[in-house]
Amino acid sequence: MRGSRRFSQANEEIRTVLITGANGFIASHIIEQLLTTTNYNVRASVRNIQDTSKVAHLVTFPNAQRRLRLFEADILDEGAFDNAMKDVQVVFHVAAPYFLTVDNPYRELIEPSETGTFNVLTSAIKSGRVHTVVLTSSMRAIADRPREKEYTEDDWNNESNLKRNPYFYSKVKAERSAWDFYERSIRLMGVAPFRLVTINPAMVIGPSHTKKMNQSARVLFDIIKGEIPVQVNLSFWLVDVRDVAKAHILAAQNPYASGRYICASKTLSMVEIISLLKQRFPDYKYPWSLTIPNVAAKIVSSMRNPAGYVSYVKTNVGKGAYKFNNNKIRNELGLEFRAVEESLWDQAADFIRWGHMPDKLSNDWAYRVPAAIKDADVARAYGWGFNNFVDDDSDKDIG
Repeated sequence: MRGSRRFSQANEEIRTVLITGANGFIASHIIEQLLTTTNYNVRASVRNIQDTSKVAHLVTFPNAQRRLRLFEADILDEGAFDNAMKDVQVVFHVAAPYFLTVDNPYRELIEPSETGTFNVLTSAIKSGRVHTVVLTSSMRAIADRPREKEYTEDDWNNESNLKRNPYFYSKVKAERSAWDFYERSIRLMGVAPFRLVTINPAMVIGPSHTKKMNQSARVLFDIIKGEIPVQVNLSFWLVDVRDVAKAHILAAQNPYASGRYICASKTLSMVEIISLLKQRFPDYKYPWSLTIPNVAAKIVSSMRNPAGYVSYVKTNVGKGAYKFNNNKIRNELGLEFRAVEESLWDQAADFIRWGHMPDKLSNDWAYRVPAAIKDADVARAYGWGFNNFVDDDSDKDIG
């Protein structure tokens, strides 16, 4: 990578970081880890700061009272991040739409992904202080389906489009737009404006800080609840959300981290996932043990599921197991992944914790987590007001 005008600053102490899309599944874990494992000041941007129901969990994290500030910023608004990025050294751009099924893929997925990335990177250049941007991408920017090859960071998904797995396509477009922006900036400025790193997670599972269920977790939820009637010849590449969060922080802290990083732990078939879940959670419905033929799976999916799931099943069923090489993230960032069964069990226990399914836990497994947040005003029980976390000038500087 060409030298950066700020690259020498990447070795200086990180004092303040910004996370976009702060109330999301991955971003919430990044914030929690930053507040508990580092001494950084943390700025967290959300689209609507008045909707305290979506951000109340953030202010309950340890050290939040001293080191967390909330900013309002819509990724579609030009200049929305200028105020939040003042005196920031590292930006974690996590905000992105995540919908498998949409009415207008371009308007609901592609446009916000590309426009948001452009706005965040533009503000990072304007800030004059940002030396590192860590972008949350996806393994879906690398591959659309399993193939007879081992995927690496050099691979790009060239199969997805607006009709075929449009969510996957949005991840391709968002990451490519980031690298295109980066290369254009180098050509115009003669140097790299900052260090750009992308983390490409697989299907992210694990405990959530809010009751809202993310799309990846819903796949497992449907399996446990028996919403999928029979086993299907599908494979899933998995990673724990806590490992994904840690990968982002390690990438920011390592001044030599560069390029893309596959963040995936292991590939499991649906049959293997069910077998592992039954070890600790045997008393749920689960799909019938028969694995139906691939053609039948496509027909059933068309009858039962929305368009996004139909597209996924049709393009992935019967294609074998995902193969990938995660040596780069292990060797360069030193990331060690949790055992996949631990992640699956923690995910299932989290469903019980949030009341998504009844507690039929019939053995000794229990995921220990803080009590669920039940009220948007819960922060006040800690002796401080929610507004103490809100940037004083956010309503003036951000439209």
